[in-house]
Amino acid sequence: MSKKMTSRSQRTTNGRVVDSQTFQMSRHPAFVEAVNRAANLKLAEAIKSGKLRPVLASNTTGPLRYAPRMDLVDDPSSSKFTAIFELPGIQTSQISLQIREGQLVIAGERKAPPSMNTSRNALTAQAVASNEMDTDENQTSRNIQYPIQELRYGSFFRSLRIPAGIQESDVKATLQDGMLTVTWPRSPGVSTELAHNLSSSTESADGARMPTSPRMPLGATAGTALQ
Repeated sequence: MSKKMTSRSQRTTNGRVVDSQTFQMSRHPAFVEAVNRAANLKLAEAIKSGKLRPVLASNTTGPLRYAPRMDLVDDPSSSKFTAIFELPGIQTSQISLQIREGQLVIAGERKAPPSMNTSRNALTAQAVASNEMDTDENQTSRNIQYPIQELRYGSFFRSLRIPAGIQESDVKATLQDGMLTVTWPRSPGVSTELAHNLSSSTESADGARMPTSPRMPLGATAGTALQ
């Protein structure tokens, strides 16, 4: 009987010692740093694979900017690269396409519908003071809720590294059914470089340098090519 009690007591004591050591180890800065690093890696993998989508708080204010999803097509049999951007609900007049420091830059803004611009906050002191809290319009605005909110609005920006020497005149873009398709050559051609050099250094008959045309954004009509 005493042996069994002694054995049980010893196991309990050993268990407490192990638990205490584990607890002390878990508080060590190196252990905490390693756990945080592993958690961050798992989180990044989940976001990259699409299993986890970051969601902004509903009360977040200020300008937002997001990167539209895209596919980059590299067909060895083609002399051009093709990038396809997902831009639903956007007109060509809302898109800017240009080259900056060897980067193809796509930027613009997707405006939210008017219904999303109404306030979803509770009654404010200003509304109470102005006796506007009983109007049907304000009541409707306060009742607007978004149980699911996954659509993105605001400014968007995406950039891609392109081969050196590619000019904006080499880039072609079309917008159809909410998909922006952009193509550019794998390498700049001699004729393209020559044409660009001539256009950028054209002189008039009296020897004065003629101004070059400014950068043109994507056209105002769907299917317009950037030229």
